[in-house]
Amino acid sequence: VRFTDGAGTSIGYTDSVILPVLVTLRDGTRPARLKLRIDYGICADLCVPALGEVELSLMPDALSTPNRARVEEALRRVPQSAQPGDGVLPGIILVESDAKATALRVKVGQAAGSRDTDLFVEGPKGWYFGQPIVSGGTGGAELDWIVPVEQTPEDGRLAGLTLTLTAVAGAKATETSIRLDEKGRA
Repeated sequence: VRFTDGAGTSIGYTDSVILPVLVTLRDGTRPARLKLRIDYGICADLCVPALGEVELSLMPDALSTPNRARVEEALRRVPQSAQPGDGVLPGIILVESDAKATALRVKVGQAAGSRDTDLFVEGPKGWYFGQPIVSGGTGGAELDWIVPVEQTPEDGRLAGLTLTLTAVAGAKATETSIRLDEKGRA
């Protein structure tokens, strides 16, 4: 979800979250030793940085853990990988920059009547994209979003930039990685 405070808008989770990690054992007869580290922020009016670290042994028979159903549900909610125009919904159809390279126009295909739609745009380090705004649609099957380019690195150009776009409609989501051409289109 999006959180808005005096410093701007950030993206995160409320209540609890499961971030599923897939692990393949090198030797299915021996346990694997995992070391996990996560940097995160706990936010209300202010965000407080936090660090979590854990080590555990993953046993070969770990498929029958008490949390298996929760992890499987979290895996079902991971955005599906998609390519522009491949028909997977919700899905990215088109990305193009405006004439001044101050915003992106993103066309997203979705099932008619979709609710709770959103779009998340990620770029490389130094790029920050503002909150997308729905600017129009075509009878419920497509939505046009305007995404402000809020911050760029020095000499940052949209041409050649690789972006990750996550389109959301209710409980369904897709993630698309694209590279903009010399005209800022994909």
